Amino acid sequence: MVGLNLLRFPTLERQQQSRRRWLFIGAGLVLGGVLAAGGLSVLAGQTEQLKLQTQKVQNQLAESKRAAQTRQQQQMDLQLVGQQLRQLTHLKSQQEAWVEMQSSLLDVIPGQGVRLQRLQVEAGRIDLQGHAAHVPAMSLVAQMLAERWGTPLHLQSVETGGAATGASAFSFAWQGQWSALDLGPGPSRKGQP
Repeated sequence: MVGLNLLRFPTLERQQQSRRRWLFIGAGLVLGGVLAAGGLSVLAGQTEQLKLQTQKVQNQLAESKRAAQTRQQQQMDLQLVGQQLRQLTHLKSQQEAWVEMQSSLLDVIPGQGVRLQRLQVEAGRIDLQGHAAHVPAMSLVAQMLAERWGTPLHLQSVETGGAATGASAFSFAWQGQWSALDLGPGPSRKGQP
């Protein structure tokens, strides 16, 4: 028979094993809780850092978008200024051409026996109509204007005058091309000298 040992009584041994189990379970729960709390605090710190980094990246993105919009607006403004400059340059060349035409007409025609009745400019085409006392004066004025303008004037029609204009008067129509006077699309511009 097995000897009876009061120090190692089966109930006492079971109680001690049960206490040890609960002690290990409690220690495991405490250690697990501490580890979980430490892990959560590390994750919370990393989450906060990620939030800060995300905010920083979003701010940089917003700043780059604003800079891109500013550059795009500046580019559009620059294109508009360039377009306006081209238009002003075109208008300046047209104005210079008109001034040249007017000064040529005022310099060449007086004293030559030629009188203009109609001037029409449309899409760079010049139409002149008038009266001349004789054909050589009409030819001389056409030649002088063509030399000054750098474009030939083509005689479109010549008619002899009747009783109203005098027997020796001629009516004429000249036409020429002058691209500097191209006014672009739109209604024709007519003028009387």
